[in-house]
Amino acid sequence: MEEHVRSTGHHSPNLSTKSCGYETLSSNALVRMRALIINPSTPDSTISSAFDTLAHSLQLNCSNKLVVRHILKLLHDLASHHTRFSRLVFDSVRSHSLLSTESVRVAVEALDVVASVAERDGALVPALDELDDGFFAALCFSPSVSVRPWLLRNAERLHVRPYLLFTLFLGFTKDPHPYVRKAALDGLAGLSRSSVIDDQCMIRDAIPVSPSFYATWKIVCAWGLTLVASNLETKVYCSNEVFVKLCSMTRDMSMEVRVEVFNSLGKIEMVSEDILLQTMSKKVLGISKGKLQFEELASSAAGTFVHGLEDEFHELLGSLVDKNSSIRSATRKILKLVKLPVFKLFKFTVDALLENLETSPQDEADVFSILFHIGRNHGKFVDCIIQDVYQQVEPTSEGKLVFDSSRVVALLVLAISAPLA
Repeated sequence: MEEHVRSTGHHSPNLSTKSCGYETLSSNALVRMRALIINPSTPDSTISSAFDTLAHSLQLNCSNKLVVRHILKLLHDLASHHTRFSRLVFDSVRSHSLLSTESVRVAVEALDVVASVAERDGALVPALDELDDGFFAALCFSPSVSVRPWLLRNAERLHVRPYLLFTLFLGFTKDPHPYVRKAALDGLAGLSRSSVIDDQCMIRDAIPVSPSFYATWKIVCAWGLTLVASNLETKVYCSNEVFVKLCSMTRDMSMEVRVEVFNSLGKIEMVSEDILLQTMSKKVLGISKGKLQFEELASSAAGTFVHGLEDEFHELLGSLVDKNSSIRSATRKILKLVKLPVFKLFKFTVDALLENLETSPQDEADVFSILFHIGRNHGKFVDCIIQDVYQQVEPTSEGKLVFDSSRVVALLVLAISAPLA
């Protein structure tokens, strides 16, 4: 077989386009050649002859797609098992006219070989920047729909320029095929982590007004937070806009979506008082026109805080330590009415109220009142932490009980409320 490869390599320059090497590179010959390529004992001279044969056959640009795909697979194997040939394989496949063939699938497989070889040999990665972005875009818009998801998922791997990527991802979010849309949405969300897109208009275009796909929440979360952080001059408006859009997704059917959305809501540092108050009421409040530039979306925020508590999300509890007294008060009023479904949420609520007491001592009377009410409404949960409460109010070494701490008094209020449940 080695003699056969050497002979093939020696005579390959004389192969005609008509024959395209079919007689030389039959299916059996390709199989035997792969056996030599993956064998670590094969001499370098034989591997070199094999590369020459494969590279020349590739340059003939055979019309037989199956043969070409086999050649690409063998070149990939050769570069994987004999890394000293990586540069030769990379250059051969990249520069080959194959990348302008009418066979989109073969062209995609060639791109995959180029990327894989570069990933194994870090020195070749910069050369990926020389790939033609226009050719990549043309492949995306080719009639072959089946290759689009692969192209969209591997675009960053092929070092396609971010701004072209952004445009392609955004465009294909409207593709009629769901698997193409999902690849575009995932790509758009992933691109936000690169921090290379800073055009405000483009970022706004990436955030859909009415989420309609399962993966859209990734875009709203990722690009929304990017938009909020990118422009200090319009930070309040951007924060409100993104906050409302996230609120509209808090009742999604998917638990995964709801978790991510509530986590993202907690990362928005600045939101208007009117909107925060709206999240605490399922009834749409009367918001004066002009006070909010997007009042038509205000209803999306209605009841978000309440839904979060019902869904056992304790993160929205951060409003108990909000700087605005109206927000803190509205939050406490809700806690006075709701039935907390699990002990974990009850414990988080108590801790949040104690933190409210520490950061805003002026709320003391109301905090005590709320602790008493939730204690009465959740007697069994109070019993679960009663020992911890008693340990925090134990007598001093002199045997005296000290009640000069608001926290201690608050815990006593909670403990006293349980027997009255």
